[in-house]
Amino acid sequence: MPASHDDIVWIENATASLADRLNQGDISSLSDLFDETTLLMPPARRTAKAAGATELLRNMAVGNEGIRLHSTQLEELGDGLVRDVGTLSLRRRQKPEERMNYRYLMVWRKSGAAWKLTTMMWNRSNTDGASGQGRAGQQQAEA
Repeated sequence: MPASHDDIVWIENATASLADRLNQGDISSLSDLFDETTLLMPPARRTAKAAGATELLRNMAVGNEGIRLHSTQLEELGDGLVRDVGTLSLRRRQKPEERMNYRYLMVWRKSGAAWKLTTMMWNRSNTDGASGQGRAGQQQAEA
């Protein structure tokens, strides 16, 4: 069954809610977006799965502020699968004058009546002049 307009609006709202919850440090409420197969793949870090994904986001929220997610492309991949591509930006609490910019990819899967985030990955965006190469140590501290 193809994603309806209501499904797409739900995913857009869930993406905005994800950023809001991270900014508020309300990590425990994110579990409604995840399931046991959820993978988070941050730059220069290990992949986090299920409960590890929640812990990774907790660390992200503690060290950063002003987190923004902006969807630039939503595309249905098949029955019950939607790909969301966009931008992620944030400021490190230690250096609030610096805004870090990333590109993200999220895959959402419909499970019954609910949508779950199955995969999220993000990498340093080249739009801020960074090449993204040779910066693994800095990236690890940022995410």
